[in-house]
Amino acid sequence: MIIGIHLLLALGLFFLINWIGRHSHSLGYISLGIFVQRDEAPAFNLALRLLGPLVFLTIVAALLYSARLDDYVQDIWHVSVYYFIGRATFNVLMGRFLLINWFREAVIGGVCISGSWVLYDAVIRHKETLLPDLTTATNELWVIVGVFVYAVLNKVDTGTTGAAARKQRFLKKRFFDLKEKYATTIKESFPDDLSQLLGMTILLYESFNRPWLAQKLEHMVFPYWGRSLGPMQVTTKKRINDMESVRLGFERVVSSYRNWLEETKQSKPDLYEDNYWLRGHLARKVAADYNKDDRYAADIDELSRIITKLFYPELLKND
Repeated sequence: MIIGIHLLLALGLFFLINWIGRHSHSLGYISLGIFVQRDEAPAFNLALRLLGPLVFLTIVAALLYSARLDDYVQDIWHVSVYYFIGRATFNVLMGRFLLINWFREAVIGGVCISGSWVLYDAVIRHKETLLPDLTTATNELWVIVGVFVYAVLNKVDTGTTGAAARKQRFLKKRFFDLKEKYATTIKESFPDDLSQLLGMTILLYESFNRPWLAQKLEHMVFPYWGRSLGPMQVTTKKRINDMESVRLGFERVVSSYRNWLEETKQSKPDLYEDNYWLRGHLARKVAADYNKDDRYAADIDELSRIITKLFYPELLKND
């Protein structure tokens, strides 16, 4: 029973840390993604990953003590162990193995788990020590020191070299895996390299946001929950396989591409000759047709520029 409660707490911690991260971009939080981001707030990100579980354990333990559920506080530091194991497993299952700095994650996990045990052994398991000691000013002094160190470290520029290399490895592996898997469909679907670039960009983006495990779950609950299926997240009323999803998705991309190419040629003949502008323009327009979300078009535009440099350098020759 205690292990079950601790597993539930670990799951709650997982969702809580993710929720805090999603709502902390203004503070410089870096989330896992396929775009390279500079860590503008390294201290905040490190503090969230290292101290978040410790603060969580402290608050939960205090609440359990208050509710006279002392038994569940026993070995509550195991929650941190379950949390980091679960987080690593989740990222592997989501196909994000190549995106993660595993050495850093191992260090953070090891330090946090060790800290959780020390916190439990020194403070949490002693019910009377959970509240701050107001009889000494030492606590306040260390709080001031901690705030100062946090403020200083938050100004440190950690760079993006390592993250860029990992994301490039991920994109290369994912691109070639998808191109090999759907080679025939790709060859038959696109009239030129630019349309193929846009189709592959959307396929990469969609398959990252809906990795294989999520796609399998969508197939299981279709049509009761959700209406989109497969690597291209095609909206459908009937169950389709991955190959059909990719084919239908590519058809939508090509149709939109042809419409906007002709429309641009007619309405903006001068800009039509500017290959750099045209690629970005078509990427945003085709993406907007594919998904109406405001951020989607910008992400596809950004990703298409990365994909162009890595896999379609011939499109850059006339820029």
